[in-house]
Amino acid sequence: MFMVLFGLSGTELDILDTYEDEEYDNRAVDVSLLNTSEIIQAYVYIWANSGDPDLYGEWDFEEWKESKVEDYLKMTKSFVKELEDTTSSLP
Repeated sequence: MFMVLFGLSGTELDILDTYEDEEYDNRAVDVSLLNTSEIIQAYVYIWANSGDPDLYGEWDFEEWKESKVEDYLKMTKSFVKELEDTTSSLP
């Protein structure tokens, strides 16, 4: 599943770039939306290590949800806290 986000501010884009870090490349691609024939340009994060053997194959969202979602949520909350701490100390 993919999601297209519209109307993000520069600050929000900076947060996404910080979150995805250097493990991902940010690239512009053409996207065809399901509910229209319109093609738009969108930025996507693509795993930078194309030689990673785990990159290819099937990915099961339900399996990920069962086994990894809790760790993902903890990591995300930690990132948000770290970001809040960093931005609250700015002049």
